[in-house]
Amino acid sequence: MAHQPDDLYLQALCLAEVILRTFEHQGKLDVSSKPIPRLRPIVQSNQRMKIMSLDKFDGTTYIGTINFFKDQEDLKAKKAVGALIVYIGDKYIVDLFNQMGYPGLDESNDEELQDAVGTFCNIIAGKFKLALTQLGFIELEMSHFSTYRDAVKDGIPFDYRQSRKYEITFEIDEGKALVVELTMGPVPKVEAA
Repeated sequence: MAHQPDDLYLQALCLAEVILRTFEHQGKLDVSSKPIPRLRPIVQSNQRMKIMSLDKFDGTTYIGTINFFKDQEDLKAKKAVGALIVYIGDKYIVDLFNQMGYPGLDESNDEELQDAVGTFCNIIAGKFKLALTQLGFIELEMSHFSTYRDAVKDGIPFDYRQSRKYEITFEIDEGKALVVELTMGPVPKVEAA
């Protein structure tokens, strides 16, 4: 019997496709190589996922995060089922947004760069959430985005029972332009009527 991919792997493939389509539709961007989800361990402290950009980009890295919740009740209780993390290096951020049709970012304005990464993270998360419902999962709730530079000191909420995440790297013009991470606990499927 053939091995069936698990839900997290299918969700990571779905996320990669969402980002590729966003690049195609918004910026006519072509990635240099097919992004492959790679399984990575989660480092956690106090039931929060540690977020560090040390191995992602040289120099300053801008980070956007969004959490997913099974319903409004879990959102209010801050009981996350999953997390999406977007990393963009400072050397790539202005060019990436220019190519996506958002010119004029001031590369010396830290707040503006963080807001751009957060907005991009929000767009991707919303499209990903919709794509998951098309795959038969329940509609998830999303947090507002949060943004950081280089690391998230206190970590972010996630389903602390999870020990793994997928990391997906996107290369544009032969250079690493974007790294995303996804972790997701069990997400119920919609019951057939």
